[in-house]
Amino acid sequence: MVSCFEAFFYCLFMILENILQVTHHMKKSMIYLAIAYILKIVLQLPLTLALGVYDPVVATTIAFVIMSHFAFRLINKQFEIVDKEMGKKLIRILIDGIVMLVVVVVANFLLVKVISDATKVGAIIVIAICGILGILVYGFLSYKDGSLKILI
Repeated sequence: MVSCFEAFFYCLFMILENILQVTHHMKKSMIYLAIAYILKIVLQLPLTLALGVYDPVVATTIAFVIMSHFAFRLINKQFEIVDKEMGKKLIRILIDGIVMLVVVVVANFLLVKVISDATKVGAIIVIAICGILGILVYGFLSYKDGSLKILI
């Protein structure tokens, strides 16, 4: 699952880098790319000690998320893609997603203590329960704060 995040943010970063290059921000594009790789290298050792085998994925994801943020800000400043109102809605969606993630991670942690996820049937049951719980939590939160009205 973590490698999916890495792939997503790497692709997002590369798309933003290409947009920067096309919009005549070649120097900043190269600086952002260099900073992303330097940040990845700096995070590598502490995260290896803390996370073991997951370190390269987490370090890459963190570096590319941070640099994607700066690249998007530069693009948004030039083209005004996201206004303040839309930004508030996007923040609400992000918060709803983080709350859902925390609830599902806690539920998964508790469920594997009761249902063994070492077998296929047990793993399917745990995934199904966590998936349904995630849908319910996110659906409830987005309904309550109206964050899905961004789609309308």
